[in-house]
Amino acid sequence: TDSGPIELLSIEPTTEHDEEWEVRPSTEIEIDCIPSFAEHEINTERYIAIDRGMAHKEGGWPKEINTEEFEDKKRYLRKIEMDDSFNEIV
Repeated sequence: TDSGPIELLSIEPTTEHDEEWEVRPSTEIEIDCIPSFAEHEINTERYIAIDRGMAHKEGGWPKEINTEEFEDKKRYLRKIEMDDSFNEIV
């Protein structure tokens, strides 16, 4: 069974050790995660690549093939594999 959280210990804040703490102003830093490359005469221009995703359910089948029917797909694949041009390509 699920139960709620159980409090094991409760300590109330005190001002007893306040003088031991130093309050510092917040600081900001910049972190550069880009690797640095050496400049050299053989370095080429940078190519900016863009990732593009695509979701395929069923694709590339002729319209007359019902992709929901396993037998239709199997029959079409057998037909393609028997074709002589298929063997030349593969």
